[in-house]
Amino acid sequence: LPSTMFSRLFRIDPGVFYGKRARQAVAELQALVHEIVADRRVCGEDRGDLLSMLISARDEDGSALSDDDICAETLTMLLAGHDTTAHTLTWAWHLLTQNPSWLDAVTQEVRAALGERDVTFEDLPQLTLVDRVVRETLRLYPPAWYADRVSAQDTELGGYRIPAGTAVVWSTWVTHRDARWFAEPERFDPDRFTPERAARIPEGAYMPFGAGVHMCIGNTFALTEARVILTAMVQSFAIRATPRQPVRPRPMVTLGMQHPFVVVPTRRAPEPAPHALTL
Repeated sequence: LPSTMFSRLFRIDPGVFYGKRARQAVAELQALVHEIVADRRVCGEDRGDLLSMLISARDEDGSALSDDDICAETLTMLLAGHDTTAHTLTWAWHLLTQNPSWLDAVTQEVRAALGERDVTFEDLPQLTLVDRVVRETLRLYPPAWYADRVSAQDTELGGYRIPAGTAVVWSTWVTHRDARWFAEPERFDPDRFTPERAARIPEGAYMPFGAGVHMCIGNTFALTEARVILTAMVQSFAIRATPRQPVRPRPMVTLGMQHPFVVVPTRRAPEPAPHALTL
């Protein structure tokens, strides 16, 4: 969902929309994050993490984010990020276990690039197939399966008059499965996102993180997180799905599954070290 929705949510009085328990939970979260921000400002230490980046960030005019802004953005990353990434990885494993040739190719790429060492951020540019798998998963099963905006002025869209102040909702799911933009749209094909083919996707046809000035603030973070976790899982486990289990989307605030997706992980044996031969 657009980060502005969550940012607005955590800047308002929690008593506006929620019941008593929810109001208390939101207030406790706000108080906790404000306390952490205050402690970090006092110590002044740059720990190279997200909070340090938000505190040191400056707008073009040189102004810094207020504590309220930092609190809102931090809670956005915390609450809007874990659920959507978890759904993305669940759908990715569903697609990979249904398409074993792609799973084999991903496994070969990961093991060739990393061997037995842990993945690092610097490895990601070499893991191009992992990246394409994540992007194709987001096309077929976008966690933010719909989005909304409010028209700033009177306009017309597709022959319909839209007065200023009108809420407009569209389906990312439908757009991502439009055959005008994606041939055989129901088919899992990570190679849609090779540089050559991705360049031919029209603007607005692929938008798992929204579009425009209100695109999700965590898009790069989410892609990085999903690629790192998927790589680590592929490297450590051979995963197969249990047969004959129902797999149906559950379109709530985010796009999960109606039923738990059950897999059987088997830890991979370490690759044998090469042996020197004495002749």
